[in-house]
Amino acid sequence: MQPNYSQYSVNELEQVIDSIDREKYPARFNSALQELKHRKLGKEPEPINLIPKDNSKKYKVE
Repeated sequence: MQPNYSQYSVNELEQVIDSIDREKYPARFNSALQELKHRKLGKEPEPINLIPKDNSKKYKVE
């Protein structure tokens, strides 16, 4: 069962994104990142890549 990230605070979303195993739970990572992007931008998020091409563990919300 997927977590309902719309119920999480921004701080909780950032913690999830920083600690989640992206390879094991790519859909959860993507959902959390999309929700954070939605909150920070105040609009519907666009699809994003799950893992950067350089395989870094960093994420960026623009």
